Amino acid sequence: PTQTATPTPPAAVTNLAAVKACAPQVLPIYLYGGVINWQDNSNNEGGFNIYLNGGLFGTVAANITTHPIPPLALAAGTPITLSVEAFNSGGKSAKVDVVVICP
Repeated sequence: PTQTATPTPPAAVTNLAAVKACAPQVLPIYLYGGVINWQDNSNNEGGFNIYLNGGLFGTVAANITTHPIPPLALAAGTPITLSVEAFNSGGKSAKVDVVVICP
């Protein structure tokens, strides 16, 4: 049988940034939201995993470079960490983080 080469894991994303939307609720509570975006640095990814405070909460297809920040009601000044990693059948890239704080 012919062996198929396992692809190299994709390169990590860069320039991960958050465009945050902070809507005051009953102060000191804010409704966090917005969008994150990043630069895709690989041509062999199967997609991207998005993490919220370390837990997987979304996956997007290859060549997609944005994802919404989930609506979260949190106290003002509470940081949330969003992370993105590229993946394919050969493995995963390093995670890249961005921290969002309202207001």
